[in-house]
Amino acid sequence: MQKPPEKRARGSRLEAALPGGALASERLLGVNLEMVSFVSEALVANRIRNSKFGGFANPQTGVAEEWQPRGNNWNGTAQVVGGMFMSPPQCQTLQSYTGHVEAGILQCGIPVQAGEILVFKMWARARHRPVEMEVLLRPLSAGDPAYVSSTVLVDSTYWKCYTARFVIEKTDDQAVLLMFLKGTGVVHIDQVSLEPENSSGTNPETNRAIATLNPPLIRFPGGCMSTTHQWRHGTGPRELRPSLPDPVFKWRTEYDYGTEEYLEQCRTLGIAPHITVNIGDTPEEAAAWAAYCWNWFVSRGVQPPPAYFQMGNEQYGLWEISHMTADMYVGSLKAFVPGVRAAYPGARIIALAEEFSGSLPGEEQTPLRKTLLSHAKGLFDVLAIHCYKGQWFADPEAQCQNAAESAGKVSLALDQLAEDCRLAGWEPRLAITEWNYWLKAAHWDGKQFNEPDDAIHAIFFSGVVHTLLRKADVMELASYYHLLVAMGLINKTGANAQESAIGRIYRLYRTALPGKVLPLQWSADPALDSVGILHKEGTSVFLCNASASETVSLEISPSLGMPVSSRTFAAPDCHSPMKEINSGEPGPLWELPPLSLTRLDFKA
Repeated sequence: MQKPPEKRARGSRLEAALPGGALASERLLGVNLEMVSFVSEALVANRIRNSKFGGFANPQTGVAEEWQPRGNNWNGTAQVVGGMFMSPPQCQTLQSYTGHVEAGILQCGIPVQAGEILVFKMWARARHRPVEMEVLLRPLSAGDPAYVSSTVLVDSTYWKCYTARFVIEKTDDQAVLLMFLKGTGVVHIDQVSLEPENSSGTNPETNRAIATLNPPLIRFPGGCMSTTHQWRHGTGPRELRPSLPDPVFKWRTEYDYGTEEYLEQCRTLGIAPHITVNIGDTPEEAAAWAAYCWNWFVSRGVQPPPAYFQMGNEQYGLWEISHMTADMYVGSLKAFVPGVRAAYPGARIIALAEEFSGSLPGEEQTPLRKTLLSHAKGLFDVLAIHCYKGQWFADPEAQCQNAAESAGKVSLALDQLAEDCRLAGWEPRLAITEWNYWLKAAHWDGKQFNEPDDAIHAIFFSGVVHTLLRKADVMELASYYHLLVAMGLINKTGANAQESAIGRIYRLYRTALPGKVLPLQWSADPALDSVGILHKEGTSVFLCNASASETVSLEISPSLGMPVSSRTFAAPDCHSPMKEINSGEPGPLWELPPLSLTRLDFKA
């Protein structure tokens, strides 16, 4: 058994704050919302996956993805029928000609909770004559009785919504939804839903978690996904919105959470809109999207808020569907930006400012940043980069040191961007529109593109936030990747949404912004990183000890005063999440445990 590293102590001194620095905007703690399929599922109230029967049918059963036939031998057929739908692109057909074995389909892993009331909806049409269907929720065990059931009579040959109301008496994250024909007949099903009664269509648990986290800015519809996003699909009645193939990640693109739901969340929670424009589409569609957003607020009697429109995502990268050279990108700005500005007065335009745009083998890269600053001034208000770091080390101390040093590399990248702007005669207004520490997440592992929720990532998170705050004079916004599920501040298990450990650390900083940055001085210690914020409630000092083995004994200068409260998050090892621990009584000496983050609050 490996022994834990010896925890030693070393001293440091936190000196008095210097005169207040720049005002740090709360928008430095923005977040991304990448609309991949499992993120969409977490945002909507519907508990059913692939509710519109998209994708390829099983060649043996004729049943759509995520669904299974009711039994092994059934006297009937199932077929996914393309071109016949209420919402594109297809529907699921069930037919039975004998009636001896009920023809039906089921889906496992449906979360239900005792005491809730769920409403089942099915858009369907019968062929030939009315058809009776049985709909029920049951346990996974084949021998146990159903929890609830209802008979639905599909009595029309046109698309019609049929409903059933279920009162749930038992909690089960692995319940089964089963639908089958009672007797002979043919029925076409376009889509089904199972939602809490009186639901607005979005997930109430997820909404609550987002509201509690209070993000000031949400980037939508994400990064690479924006390259194929069709904004019109995310408007109007949900039953008419399509389920389409996702050519980026090879999953599916769902639009039940679309532009309408996003803008409503921005309106109700006071979130600044940040839209990633699909510059692989047309300039006319981009302008129409901006006009729709403006009119959406106006039609509700609300003054449209300041909004960001980012021109593309990573079009400098060969992996992007609409990858382009530097000159092509400037051409895109000239085509797209005027229409967006005219449609949404006061729009803040974000342009991509990577140093180079990638090239095909044997060709030279093109200078994206230099070309922008030379030929596109006036077409953007903010320049943005993306910052993903992460290098694997077997030694825990080295891994934690790399996380801290990686935050320093983010700082250097911003310094270089700001310097390039000044040399070109443009006063820098900068953004990082995606950032995280990337060690393990993959698109193929079935874990929903997730990173460990551990102390390593917490150290990097803290270091980047400190960097953003210290550069508040040039930073306009930054968006952490990701708000929900994928590398998320919020995770979703079954019907419940909970903050991750990183989410709780995010909240620790969020409540101190906006505020003036107070540059601090402390005795040299490579493991200690600190920043101070003067906000409306007082002064908050954040202290991160990135060492995996050594405690830092911190002496607080009398000029700072005595802390009135404190919160400390710490982890027993680098692969565990940081959890809140007892900070002890306030005093002039402060013990910062290994792998910890502390917030000290002082009176105004």
